[in-house]
Amino acid sequence: MKYIWLISLISLQIFGLAHAKPVEVSVDFAEPAYYPLLKGKASVFQEGLPWKPDLETALEPMAELQLGMFRGLVNQGGRDEIRKMDGRVGVFKNDIYSRFFRKTIDDQTLPCLTLNMSPVDFRPPGTHPKVPPSDLEGYAEGIEKFVQLYADTKPVVWEVWNEPQAKEFLKSEDCIGDYNAIFQAVAPRIRTGDPDAIIAAPAMANNSGPEAFTNAFIENVVTDQLPIDYYTIHNYNRIKDGEDRLDVLVKMVRGKIGDQLQIVPLVFTEYEYHPAGANIANKQKPREYALGAVRWLGDLNYFIEQTDIPYVTWNRWQNYGRPGGLIGRDLRRRPIYWAYKFYGDMPVERKLLSIQEQGLVRGFASADADGAGVMLWNDTDEAHEIQLSMDSIPFTGGTIKMYRIDSEHASYLDGTSDECLPVFEQSIVQFGNSLVFSIPAAGIVYLEIEREAKNEKPPFSGKYIRSWQWTGRTDEGLSGDYGDFDWRTWTARVGVKGEQGRGLCGVTVDQAPDQVGFQVQSFNIQSSDEPEALLGIRIDYLLEREAVKSVLLHNGIFDEDRTSELPWAGGGSSADVVQVFENTTFETNLLEHAPEGWRDDDLRRLIVSFWIENTGPESQAVIKMIEIET
Repeated sequence: MKYIWLISLISLQIFGLAHAKPVEVSVDFAEPAYYPLLKGKASVFQEGLPWKPDLETALEPMAELQLGMFRGLVNQGGRDEIRKMDGRVGVFKNDIYSRFFRKTIDDQTLPCLTLNMSPVDFRPPGTHPKVPPSDLEGYAEGIEKFVQLYADTKPVVWEVWNEPQAKEFLKSEDCIGDYNAIFQAVAPRIRTGDPDAIIAAPAMANNSGPEAFTNAFIENVVTDQLPIDYYTIHNYNRIKDGEDRLDVLVKMVRGKIGDQLQIVPLVFTEYEYHPAGANIANKQKPREYALGAVRWLGDLNYFIEQTDIPYVTWNRWQNYGRPGGLIGRDLRRRPIYWAYKFYGDMPVERKLLSIQEQGLVRGFASADADGAGVMLWNDTDEAHEIQLSMDSIPFTGGTIKMYRIDSEHASYLDGTSDECLPVFEQSIVQFGNSLVFSIPAAGIVYLEIEREAKNEKPPFSGKYIRSWQWTGRTDEGLSGDYGDFDWRTWTARVGVKGEQGRGLCGVTVDQAPDQVGFQVQSFNIQSSDEPEALLGIRIDYLLEREAVKSVLLHNGIFDEDRTSELPWAGGGSSADVVQVFENTTFETNLLEHAPEGWRDDDLRRLIVSFWIENTGPESQAVIKMIEIET
């Protein structure tokens, strides 16, 4: 079925027609497309923490978005949180950090803070905080105790230092050697201070010899088996002298890692299309005007296809002195804020979007049982008329809204009256024909289609601790297989790009209930005689943080002779108990196979893994954990 609604007339009156022949865009909501619209790709960074007018108020606009991660660049070395008194190491809790953790975790956004610079008592007298610690053992002890202060706060990412490859940030004649010594001392102590802490490093920027730094760091981590969960990198100024510096950096790091560290994703903890500091004429405009939102979508489109990069923290959340920012110091929302909101509001499951004439506009389309969305953007220098047809919206009855971002809409620095989004809204009125509208240069149009009555269900009640991901990197680069667990919706998404491959992710859960339900939706899954074939859910029971028993639930795609092993929890290629599930929605009694002592354990910890392997090209599965009402 195809839809037409009255707002097409309104939009034509506002912008007129750019060409006699429109650009034809079609969406088939019944046809899955590869690379889902994962929300972690739209995360944010801030130097320090937002503070205008105060932390909580500055973070309040987060509630409208679905940010994956928020990284704050803070400096323990310039404060008094880690001290040495009478020869003993003492630590002090920072109320600002506690408030930051509380707000981000309440919004189900993963908080990341840096453990950055040398505290005054652990470096030579009179030196700068950026010099390496001279008392490395005392410093590491301080970090352990400091992390331990927040061990009851989960999840938390601790990142070790900031851009240590450059003398500007690690004042040393041997940045490589000194940083490796710091990480070697600190990383195991973080794990001791909080065994569930997510450890990130090395926060390396794309300057000052990143290749040599990468070589040495990876060798250090692999040789000494140092704990690391996210491999973090930074990049500013994507295109320089005609070269895509972002893609060069990503491929370089992947090439150095190869098939090592397969459960250590790459994470950008700072990224910006423009140069750092935007040392260009009118340094606000590229970031803060409508053009900045369009540039952001172009780079987001790149990151969506980088399946080993779950989070990209874009520069920056709030502007209070430096250019950029989703919001200003006055909390007014910029165009990029609204682009974030559009992306966050779109369903994750991507659908087939076809554009007849490439290069004029780009876009995303997605849908689920409760809604659908189409976002198109124009990064050319002239307006384009669009003729949009949409097939197979997965529900009947509802509301369609059209939003615009451009120099005349939702961009107060471009000269619009305010920062608010104009919306043209209409219920579905008839079937047939197409929607016609125009997108100006540096413009975005978002169509949001909402079901009249949504199917609301209670959220899963377990306590989220952390996620796990198989990256799918190979010696040749990236397989395109993916695995992602969405904490906000308790939903796993896994995909296999080629004929063979592995899509795998997992979640650590505490305070697990007696029963758990699963809803399984699959796309392009092929029943296969291939070795290692699997579509399954594995449940590992943990006691004292060690996996002691496992249950594998599968849908009939299961090779009894498989040897491919789970890279976390209890390992192994199968499980202690193997069962078949026959329906797409089912429940399992966790107590039925629980090991002795688990039921009454204080943690009641599980690792639940979601796994497809050798299920055919562009096969995908979406598996949601659901609460069983008793």
